[in-house]
Amino acid sequence: MRAWRDALLFHLFIAAAAVGVFFTLRPPELGWGILGLVAVYNLLLPLIASRSGHRDWLELWLFLLPLSVLQVLPDWVLTQQFASSPSRTWRTAYRRGAGLHGGMWVIPLFWILWLAGRSTLTAAVLALLVFAGAEWAAHPLQLCTRSM
Repeated sequence: MRAWRDALLFHLFIAAAAVGVFFTLRPPELGWGILGLVAVYNLLLPLIASRSGHRDWLELWLFLLPLSVLQVLPDWVLTQQFASSPSRTWRTAYRRGAGLHGGMWVIPLFWILWLAGRSTLTAAVLALLVFAGAEWAAHPLQLCTRSM
């Protein structure tokens, strides 16, 4: 029960910070604000996990951080292969986005795997919901604008 309380408190803190970032910043500062949130999350999660004895959180983070960082590679290949004439602006925006995305997927993947436990069906359903929701929310939240 303590793990649930700690997880909810930590993620409510991150969510409150995210709401503040989304309502106070506009591109390109919004991109830097999100990058800061991602960095804070990935620094605080293992710290809180080790201090409060949530070894499973630390193990998930150790698995998810490299996985999340490697998620950038397919995007990099796509921009190199399919961009007809990548401009300097596009490459600069991509590099900033790559830093942002490098640790971003730790946050939803942590919840998906932690809640699913050993159930692959639960993980698949949660992943479908989370990733479909993220794709849907990206446009209204201006997460994919070139000016980030």
